[in-house]
Amino acid sequence: MKTTLAALIVAAVLIVGEVAAHWTGIGIAWGPSCAVGVSGTAAVVTVHGWGASDECAAMTHANTYTYSGPTPSQPIVCQYTISGERYTVQDDGLLKAVGTSVCANLQKEQR
Repeated sequence: MKTTLAALIVAAVLIVGEVAAHWTGIGIAWGPSCAVGVSGTAAVVTVHGWGASDECAAMTHANTYTYSGPTPSQPIVCQYTISGERYTVQDDGLLKAVGTSVCANLQKEQR
């Protein structure tokens, strides 16, 4: 009985340790997400991770809006993981100028 209990405790500790070690990845894959659109353009920034809501709130200002439409289908311009959140920038159009600009800013934050 003591051996079984000890084995269960050890297994539980190992599982918790494994989950903790991969917590950021779990948040990116299965955690919350949100999206912010750039007014007057096709550019959309989607954030995945445990802090997604806070990140989208921080990005929302005069030239942006909370995107609540269908899943963005524009081509992906870039993807960065910064401080545990995955940012995906999508934009449409020949030059994808706004998306490219957002990517440049995200790249600076990643450093």
